[in-house]
Amino acid sequence: ADGDMDQLTDAMTQLLDGGRQLSEGASALNDGVGQVAGGLSTLSENSETLNAGALQVFQLLLQTANQQLKALNPQVPDLTVEAYAEVLDGLTQQMTAAKQTKTEAFQSLQVLKAQLDSYNQFYTGLTAYTAGVDQLSANMPALTDGATALNDGATSALISFGRTLVF
Repeated sequence: ADGDMDQLTDAMTQLLDGGRQLSEGASALNDGVGQVAGGLSTLSENSETLNAGALQVFQLLLQTANQQLKALNPQVPDLTVEAYAEVLDGLTQQMTAAKQTKTEAFQSLQVLKAQLDSYNQFYTGLTAYTAGVDQLSANMPALTDGATALNDGATSALISFGRTLVF
């Protein structure tokens, strides 16, 4: 009978130790989620400024390209974020039809299009990233609440189990 009691005591001790580890882990998770939430909030607060700055750079690139194109041909439509590719593709097609593909102007047009496409890829990726950060930040309260509930539940269960062992 003493052996059975020792086994029961050992099992209860292991269970209590496991409960403590669960409680400590839940507490660490709760702290970590809080830190992530704070960091995401800071990132999200700067999303609009970051996007606006990237757009301003894009518009400056387009403005410079517009000035250079207008110096060559005042009839060229303005390049915009939404329509630069269409305008440049149209100019490329015109030059191809006129058999001007070996000219420096044609090659410069190709380089300009590639550079603007590269920046557009960066800009599009940035806006997608900031949208993701904003969405994640908006959903953090639910995760924070869940981590807090887990922490509270683990602590409560540990306290209840400890009281049961005492009585």
